[in-house]
Amino acid sequence: MTQSLGLLFLSGPLKDQTIEIRTGLRIGRSRGELILPDPLVSALHAQVAKHPKGAFVLVDKGSNNKILFQGTRVEKLALLPGIKFQLGASLIEVVEFDPTKATIYLKSTSEGLDSLKVINSSEGLNSDEIKILSWQDKLLLALSALSPHYHSQSSQITMPFMPPLIFKFTRGPEYNRVIPIGFGPRYFGSESMDILIKDSGLPPQNLFTVSPNSNGLPFFTTEFSSLVLINGKSYSEAILNHNDTLCFGSSCLKLTINHQEFMSL
Repeated sequence: MTQSLGLLFLSGPLKDQTIEIRTGLRIGRSRGELILPDPLVSALHAQVAKHPKGAFVLVDKGSNNKILFQGTRVEKLALLPGIKFQLGASLIEVVEFDPTKATIYLKSTSEGLDSLKVINSSEGLNSDEIKILSWQDKLLLALSALSPHYHSQSSQITMPFMPPLIFKFTRGPEYNRVIPIGFGPRYFGSESMDILIKDSGLPPQNLFTVSPNSNGLPFFTTEFSSLVLINGKSYSEAILNHNDTLCFGSSCLKLTINHQEFMSL
């Protein structure tokens, strides 16, 4: 029996997920079957090919940061069990893939979001018909059957930030934590199902939301304007700018929008 292999994400936006390796699988920030919302990942970063001798090979597609393997940037890498490599902020290990623990995919249909179908990798489908769900999407999809509130939140259309965003904690219990964000809306809060903030004393609801506007710029909204300060001032809604600092509870987040790096990817 042919050994099935997978990509186990040890860090980054897809941390703890395992994705089955398939010939033709494309990986990128905004293009491909496997989306990594990471500003260090190019729009189309790499693609899986099959070597004539049967091994899977990851091939760089002209990205800026290449494939990082053992401290060296390479353009091709044999995907052999046990090796580890890096794409952007994601450390990835090649592992044996157990098909009984099926990766969840989203198969789109012409009827739109309400008729999206969750299928597992054993059903068979064309790679251009699927989008791999994040763990947050999986959770929202499961909860939508139980609560109209969760269903309405999960049904919002996601749009990319242009350029992508990087939030970094500069103060508080999660000091130095980095949160790369490539799409929105994104929900921040102490009990958020999306971006969890570990800071006591915050309300149990989503503290604030950051969504891309029609130009892809980050638009901030909150129902707790007295609890969240942007550069020391209170706003219920605002367009966020490069180097803005958001403070709440005992924490502060600094926003980086690197236009120059984004344009070079």
